[in-house]
Amino acid sequence: MRLFLLIGAMLAAAAGRAAPGLTEAEAVRLGLAQPDIATLLDARREAAAGRADAAGRWANPEIEYSNEGLDLDSGTAEERYLWLTQRFNIAGVHGLEREAADSERLAENARVDLKRRELVAEMRRLYYAAVAAEREAAAVSGWRDRLAHLAGAVASRARAGDASQFDALRLEKELALVSGEALDARAAAESAADRLFSLVGSEPAPLASRLLPPAADTVELAAVLAGHPMLQALEAEVQAASLSARAEERRRWPELTLGVGRREFEDPDVSADGQLLSLGVEVPLFDNGSGEARAQSARSHQLQAKRALLETRLAAETRAVLRELRARRRAAITAREASAGRSLVSIAESAYDAGEVSVLELIDAHRTELSAQREAVRRARAARQSYIQLQLIKGDL
Repeated sequence: MRLFLLIGAMLAAAAGRAAPGLTEAEAVRLGLAQPDIATLLDARREAAAGRADAAGRWANPEIEYSNEGLDLDSGTAEERYLWLTQRFNIAGVHGLEREAADSERLAENARVDLKRRELVAEMRRLYYAAVAAEREAAAVSGWRDRLAHLAGAVASRARAGDASQFDALRLEKELALVSGEALDARAAAESAADRLFSLVGSEPAPLASRLLPPAADTVELAAVLAGHPMLQALEAEVQAASLSARAEERRRWPELTLGVGRREFEDPDVSADGQLLSLGVEVPLFDNGSGEARAQSARSHQLQAKRALLETRLAAETRAVLRELRARRRAAITAREASAGRSLVSIAESAYDAGEVSVLELIDAHRTELSAQREAVRRARAARQSYIQLQLIKGDL
């Protein structure tokens, strides 16, 4: 029998090594490969590229044809005109508009990169929320099973007259409470896993990554600020607003309309034709772009101030998150070591068997051990959340 048990254990261990579970990196990769998420990001880039292609276009040429007839005493006179006209901007407005639109495209691409970072951070939060919920559920279930074994033993002793009915009843009620907590914890773990796998589009699988994050050393603040998409987006928008203001100022220069055509005239006595040439000059009297230029210039200054404020806030937030991560990680390690230390329950159970402690003290020991395990999981998750926030700021994908 022992041989069969040993073989079964070896097979189970081999199966565990063959299917280690879903890691955080694999979950993120699967999530980003989701068609809807990929479409969301690609569509925003395509829309920005389309707006850039549509900016700064020349006006379409116009073709005009007219045929005029006039009844005379000598017969019918007919006059035909054919015009081809084109409007020209000689101030370079269209070129500046194209440059501004290209800067807007760069800004939108940077915002898409930021959205991608945020999606990755959300996947990581859901992943480790599921890991923490599963570990907490396992801890509660383990203590429920241990308490069930203890309650059964005390109930047997109470029936034999070696323990009081009060002790047996008190453990029975405590077992009912812990069983309810175990059901709640299991439901929370299943819900957390469902939220994760619905986002990453994967079949449910065990999760393999550690809950406690690695230690974080110093962060190169200059590199963080230089590579942050939001700062890049604001910088591109500042450039776009500056170019738009220059374009609006150049609208004070008149636009030209050049036309070429042909005229044909026929009546009963005369038939003639000839070439036509026209030149029109716009007079920018009422619409010279001065108001739009002021608005775009003010927008440029506003975006510059917004970028400076954001840079200051990001620098402070990076330092704060790093400080928070270090503190939370130390607290999580302390809680884990306290939970993994000498078992208070074992001492209490031995003392209860010897009649040195009451059943209430025994239950309190169980509660204390369970609370310590759950607190260790929660502190590890809090440290992981800070680490994910630091990854988001740094752009670690």
